Amino acid sequence: MKLKFAVALLIAPLMIACGDDDPAGPSADNVAGTYRLQTVNGAALPFVFINEPGLRVEVMADEYVLNANQSFTTTITLRETEDTVVTTTTDSYSGQWQVDGSDIILTSPGIVDRASFSNGNTLTFTFPGVALVYRK
Repeated sequence: MKLKFAVALLIAPLMIACGDDDPAGPSADNVAGTYRLQTVNGAALPFVFINEPGLRVEVMADEYVLNANQSFTTTITLRETEDTVVTTTTDSYSGQWQVDGSDIILTSPGIVDRASFSNGNTLTFTFPGVALVYRK
């Protein structure tokens, strides 16, 4: 239960994006690709998402695959250590993406995420206290 709550907290909120380097914004043609999580708040993975007595949850990997037909799939791999039991789980969801100015909006049932697109290869999701940087 705690793990599903942790995943929801990490990937579900509406994320407010930073600006893009290209004032004209990205085009759908140059956005498609596979973006892998590189840093969380400037630190490399794994990222400790929950660390409390008896429970530690770490983000081991996360990626977005943005297809040319404007569909996407995101997959996150978490390692949960509960007392001395270690479990690795992978969860994914899919939806549609679109360009909105210099941002990319990703939607799926119950979820709307917004990321800035920059340098032709970087997606940045930001929300209070957390910055997630993905690169092609």
